[in-house]
Amino acid sequence: MFKNRESKNSKGEATRRHLMDQALKIFLSRGFEKTTLRDLSRATGLSLGSFYYYFPSKESIILAFYEENFAHFQEAAAKCMEEGGAKFDDLFEAVLETRIRTMAPQREIFLQLASAATDPQSSLSPFSPATEEVRNATIGIFHSLVARSDLKVPRTIAPYLPHLLWFAMMGVILFWTFDHSPGQSRTLKLIPILARNTSRLLRALNLPIVGKHILPFKEILALFPDLKPYEPNIGDLK
Repeated sequence: MFKNRESKNSKGEATRRHLMDQALKIFLSRGFEKTTLRDLSRATGLSLGSFYYYFPSKESIILAFYEENFAHFQEAAAKCMEEGGAKFDDLFEAVLETRIRTMAPQREIFLQLASAATDPQSSLSPFSPATEEVRNATIGIFHSLVARSDLKVPRTIAPYLPHLLWFAMMGVILFWTFDHSPGQSRTLKLIPILARNTSRLLRALNLPIVGKHILPFKEILALFPDLKPYEPNIGDLK
C-alpha cells in the first residue's frame, strides 16, 4: 500500500531491512535522541553517504518501522473482522486488541519513542504530515469495521465515526504505554469495557429520547476544524 518501495526480494530491500533492524537495536541501547545518523552508519559498517541512501534521517527509520508494524496490524485486523460476525461491540473490541497485540512484540521500541511521538512538532507524532498515510489507512480500517457491523448512527455523526474510533484507539495506546501490569493486562481488561460502552453510547443516539445527546458530539467535532468527513480510498479494507 505504501509508495516508493523496492521489491521485497531485492538485495536493496534486504540491506534496508538489515539496517533498520540494527538501528532499532541501537536506539534501544543508546536512546533515540542521543543516537546520530553517523553513529548508525559506523555501527552498521557503512559510510554515512551509503547509509543516507537507504535512510536519510533517524526519523525515516522509525517511519519505516511504523509502516511495517501497521502492515501486520492491517492484515490481522482484516482477518479478525472476517471472522468476527457483525456485532459492533465484538468487532471494535477485536480490532483494538489486535492493535495492541501487534504492537506488543516491539513494546520497548514504542516506549523509547513515546516522548517523540507525543511531541506535536515531531514528524513521528501520529498526527504529523509524515504519518498521514498510516493514519488514514488506520481510519480506513475503522470505516470498514463500521460498514460491516450492525451499528447504525445518525447521519450527522456517521461520516466522522471512523475518526472518532481512531481517537479512541489512540487513547488505548497511550494507556498501554503507561501500563506496567504483567503483560499489560490492565489494557486488555480496558478494551472490552471501552468497546461495550462505546457501542451503548452510539446506539443510544438513535433513540428519540436521548437524541439531544448528539449535541456534545457536534461540539467536540467543532473543536477540530480541519476534520473532514471520511471518504473511503480504493486501498481501504472491504
